Amino acid sequence: MNAFEKRQANVESFARRDGPESSKDTVLEEARQAAAAESSSPSEPTAAAFRLRSASLPAVVGGLAGALLAVVVVLTMTELRPPLDPRLPGLAQQVAGFQQSLFTLETTVRSAEADLVRALESDSTLSARLDEQAAGFRSAMDGIAKARQDLQVETGPGSVVFGVSVVQLADAVADGRPFESEWVNLYALTAGNDQLRDGLRRLMPMASAGVPTIQALQADLRATAAQAGTPVVDPNSMYLYSLNLVQSGLGVPIGTTAEGQVVGGLVTEADRRLTEGDLAGALAALGNLTEAAAVPFEPWLTQARRRAAADAVVAGFSRVSKEALQARAKDGQG
Repeated sequence: MNAFEKRQANVESFARRDGPESSKDTVLEEARQAAAAESSSPSEPTAAAFRLRSASLPAVVGGLAGALLAVVVVLTMTELRPPLDPRLPGLAQQVAGFQQSLFTLETTVRSAEADLVRALESDSTLSARLDEQAAGFRSAMDGIAKARQDLQVETGPGSVVFGVSVVQLADAVADGRPFESEWVNLYALTAGNDQLRDGLRRLMPMASAGVPTIQALQADLRATAAQAGTPVVDPNSMYLYSLNLVQSGLGVPIGTTAEGQVVGGLVTEADRRLTEGDLAGALAALGNLTEAAAVPFEPWLTQARRRAAADAVVAGFSRVSKEALQARAKDGQG
């Protein structure tokens, strides 16, 4: 039993003692005996303590050697290291600032690259949309051109619509009625045909009031001739016919002058032409009047020329419509 076990046994024995039977002398005696026994028998190290010391000794020695080597290295580096350049701290600060600026610039460049990529993508999308819109616009224009061509075929010269409009204009002119609506219809149907529109422009001043009829011109001519003293010879009146025959055939002026006889003959010829519906012939007959003799007939000549101009335009439109209809029928389109 070692010293520790002996002490534990003594303490336990002391703890079990109680009551008046135990005395101080006995306790003190036992304590002295235990102390004498402990001092008389020296303690020996146990096997576990020996093994602990054997295992920790190399580690302690190695630690002391490493610490000593570190001190030697630090002292050596301190002695052998060259002195630092005083400009190095400032240069290091500048390098750090440059690195920070470079990092900021790199971040900005990357952001710009991202924006550029998005812009290129948007541009590609926009270009595709523009191409799509341009294709749609071209398709629409082609459709409009085709529709215009079809409309021109259906409404232009050679079409039924154009022919009916020409007939309506001719009827309005022949009847002496205003022909504004007929004029507008034909003007719309002659888009792109400058020649036909030039003729319509000649009719524009007459459209609102119309032009006189042949019958109205004939009646006005007779009234004007009677006022001028050169009445028209009525072929149904035997007296006037015989008188005119004597004057014209024998050259004997009866109740009139030679100039009046000539004027009467021209007026009579013009009246005869109007009876036949030949307005151009009537104008040609009165065109032989002298300047002085034509003065009373100037208002009539003005109205007759307006009607002749309208007839010429209508005749031109009728001819164009007829020729176009014939050509269309010949090509198998009618």
